[in-house]
Formats: sequence, structure tokens, C-alpha cells
Amino acid sequence: MIEILSLFAVFARLVVGALAVHENGHDEHNGHQQQQVARNNYRTLVIIIVFVLLVTFWLFTILRRPLGMLSHIPGPPSSHLLLGNVTSERGKTFLRIQEWVAQYGTFTKYMYGRLPRVVLSEPDLVHEVLVTNFENFVNRTGSNRLMDKTGSKPGLLMARDDYWRRLRRIVSPAFNTVHLKTMLTMINSAADLFIEHMIMVQETGEVGGGKNGVVEIHNALARLTLEIIGTTAFGTHIPSQTDSSNELSLAASAVFRATESGSSALLPLAVFPGLAPLMSEIVKKVKPKALVMFVKAASILKQHTTTIIEERRRTFDHHHHGGGGDDDEDDDEEGPKDFVDMLLKAKDDKTGQRLQDDEIAAQCETFLLAGHETTATALAFTVYLLSRHPEVEQRMVEEIFRMFPDGTVPTTMDDLKQGGGGGGSLAYTTMVLNESLRLYPPAVRISRQAMHDIMIGNHLIPAEIDVVIPIWTIHHDKNMWGDDADEFKPERWLAPPSHVCAFMPFGGGPRNCVGMRFAVMEAKMLLVRIYQKLTFKLLPGQVPLAITAGITLAPEHGILVKPMKRVR
Repeated sequence: MIEILSLFAVFARLVVGALAVHENGHDEHNGHQQQQVARNNYRTLVIIIVFVLLVTFWLFTILRRPLGMLSHIPGPPSSHLLLGNVTSERGKTFLRIQEWVAQYGTFTKYMYGRLPRVVLSEPDLVHEVLVTNFENFVNRTGSNRLMDKTGSKPGLLMARDDYWRRLRRIVSPAFNTVHLKTMLTMINSAADLFIEHMIMVQETGEVGGGKNGVVEIHNALARLTLEIIGTTAFGTHIPSQTDSSNELSLAASAVFRATESGSSALLPLAVFPGLAPLMSEIVKKVKPKALVMFVKAASILKQHTTTIIEERRRTFDHHHHGGGGDDDEDDDEEGPKDFVDMLLKAKDDKTGQRLQDDEIAAQCETFLLAGHETTATALAFTVYLLSRHPEVEQRMVEEIFRMFPDGTVPTTMDDLKQGGGGGGSLAYTTMVLNESLRLYPPAVRISRQAMHDIMIGNHLIPAEIDVVIPIWTIHHDKNMWGDDADEFKPERWLAPPSHVCAFMPFGGGPRNCVGMRFAVMEAKMLLVRIYQKLTFKLLPGQVPLAITAGITLAPEHGILVKPMKRVR
């Protein structure tokens, strides 16, 4: 059905092109401004007419089958003819889904535009989608639609089908424990700078993003994690904590913000994916601000990435071909230094093929953009919760000082598992982090698209229907977590629910977050380092905390705290 719509859209594109040629011919004889305006209006009218015809065709023919097959599934009535249940309350859909599940049950549906989306929140059914029937739900919703048309290589996050499988086989080993050990020094160095800045904020009030001794901690942590991820991904220092005008730092932040702000603008394309060619024509004329910002920032990011990879490629090729190295050796004596090195050395264990440079660039950019924001979000909410629960912070800090006495810091993976003295584990710190990830999961929902008609539970899900797994709802389900599910209680992790799909801050199944171990290691290490030296006082008026969700969950107005040097 997408192909049919695409033919209509391509036809519209040709009509617009023909009109442009016709207009250019007239311009040679008549250059009056009023005639030019009239011609532009005529072209816009043609686009609108074709768009309306395509939407009408979609509404009254193509959607009949899936809507009919899902008519028995309960859900909220559509509140808008075209937008469905997607309201103007931007960033709050995950909260509406929680309400719909409470009202209509754990197998429900809602309308995303004119497309029905099935919502599953019962763990056994979630397991059927993410694990048991994974081969029918390989792809994320809408993943790579635009990439297919532009020829750009997608990152692992948005790749589809066999291409995703190939990327996953090659990229996964880059996150093994041996490679992660090489990144601990980078994390420690960035943490030292963060702590120094927070202490200076307390002492001077105006350093490191602070003002009058107050810091917006989510933003400060995002600069910290961007520096870590940038160095880890590219082996080049991104001074995001010290240089607010750094081009690469600004580009990475701008790409993420543009993607967030542009999500609602892309709703027509998400609802009517076959309209991509027509939408591209409209975008060329309208040039929405979010898209312009995205393209500019993405080009800067791409340029930096490409330059770094080309330099590394020359060194790699010289070592393996021109320098007497063995092409079958994946590691030199020093081992991989960063993500680029890892991916240059990585091979597909089935074919022996390596990634091309543009594929490496796509993975590095995905790692940079997704990695720094999710970790910063997790840490920011943890700081918020600990500032509200000093007794929990005190117990966690006592464990940290017991494991790392006399100012020692974790320098190995074993340190993070057992502590510097080897006399126990960071068990309570881990419980604090898990409880924070449960209450405020960075990804509030994940989605998968059915490839073929399939029975899930007692319900038939048609091909190409999107299935939403509401992680926020599952993490706050009182049937699983008890009547105190909305409360911050790290001790619940002494006996958590046993179902594998009860806790999914990094997704589930074969397509879970490939960087999960890195994210946990980074977050745990930063918690140890930060709380060895600092504590934070939450400013009044932030309980309850306003939250919003785009690509990731975030505090809607930030989290304002006063950093203070820890006194023992």
C-alpha cells in the first residue's frame, strides 16, 4: 500500500516539476513580480490538491483492513479526524497511554493520526513480541523510511531487517567488557572536571553553567556525558564542559534538539509514509525551522565524523597493508582506543566483511547522540531523587566510602562490581540506580512493526501495524511493583519482580540497547565519583517534577540544584 501512495506522490512531484519548467519559460519573456507570485500560488495549490486526494485515498481505502481487524480491541475514541489521539499536549502521550491502559486494559489501542497503534503492557504479551516472535517484529516503527529514499546509511537504532542484523553482529563486540575497560580513564578525567566546576559554582556562583550558586543539573550532566561520549566515540576531546562555543558540541546538541522539536512536524510523514516524495517538495518550499537547524548541525557533525574516520582509516590501512601488519589481526598491542578504532577493526563473523566508512560514521553519530542524552537523563533524575531522600543518599555514600576509602577512585571494571577494597559490592548504589531507571526510564516507550499478520495472545495483529510497549506504564504498574510503585524505594530491589519484561530501561529482546553495559558502567562510575565529593540541594517548587518526553524523557523545565562540597 505504501507503493501505491508513492506512485501518487511521484506523479505530484512530476507535475510540480513540469509547472516549474513552464514557469521558467515564461520568465524569459515576462519578469513581472505579480505574475511570479501568481505562478507560485498556482504551484502551491496543485500540491495541496494532490495532498488532499492522497489523504482521502488513504482514509477511505487503505486503512479499512487494519481498522476492521482491530475493531474488537478496546481503546479511547479518536479525538480528531486526522490527528486521532495525538493531541496538542506535546510530550505527554506516554502519560495518556498510562491512563488508557488503566481504563481499557493491558491490550488496547489508540490512533496515531489515522493509523491504529496497538499497546501491550502485560509482560507475557510483551515477551511474545520482543522475544518469542522477534523475527516478526524486527523493525522499529517507521525506522529508516527516509534513509531508504536518500541513500544515507542509518545507524543501528534505525536500521531494518538484514541490514540491522549485519550491523548488530559487527557492532556488538565493540561493547564487550575488555573494550569497556579502556574507557574508564576517559570517564574519570571528565568526572574530575565536573566536580571541580560544581565546587567553583558553590564558591563563586558563576562557573560551569551555574548562576548565583544554582545549576540546572540536567544540562550540566549532558555537557559532562557529551564530553565522555565524544572522547569515547571519536578519540578526540570535545570540551563541552569548558567551551560553550565548541562547534562539535553545539552541533551534537543542536541535532538532538532539532530532532525533538521536529517530531510533531513530521507527524504527517509518520502517518502517511508513502507521501515522502511529496512532503520533500513541500519542505523545500516551506523550509521549517527545525529542519533547517537539523540539516546545518548534522552537516557539521558529519564533516567532523568523516574527517576523523578518514584519518583513522589511513592509519589502519597502513598498519594492516602497508606496514607489514596482518589483516586477520583485530587488535594491535595497545588494543582499541575508542569506538572508531573498535569499528575499524570489527568484522562480520558470518561474512568476514568490515564496515564501510559511511557505516562507521552513522554508528558513531548514533552512539554520540543517543548515548550522551540518555545517560545524562538517568543521572539527572537520580540526583533529583537523592536530593529528596537524604536517608537514601546517606546510605549510598556510606557504601561508596566503604568500597573506596581515602579518596580512591574506581579504575577497573572489577572496582565497579566489588569496590576498591574488594570487601563487598556496590549493591546499594546499584539498587539506587535501578530504582531511578524504573521511576524515570530514559525511553518511556518502545515500538515494533509487525511484518506479517500474527496472533499475540488471543488477538490478531495485522501486518504493518505498530505495536507500542509502554515502558513508563509497566514500570509504574502497581500489580507488579506494589501499591508503592510510584515511590522511590531502592530496597524493593532486594526482591524485584521476576519477569524479564517487568523492568526494561534499555528495551528487551535481541534488539535491546547495544550500549547497555557501557551506559550502566558510566552511570555507576559517575555516581561514585560525584557523590564522593558532592551533594546537591534541590530548590523549592520542583515537587512534583514536570516531565516531558520526546526521544527521551526529560525534566520539562530542568532541575535546579545547589551543588555543595561534601563534608565528612
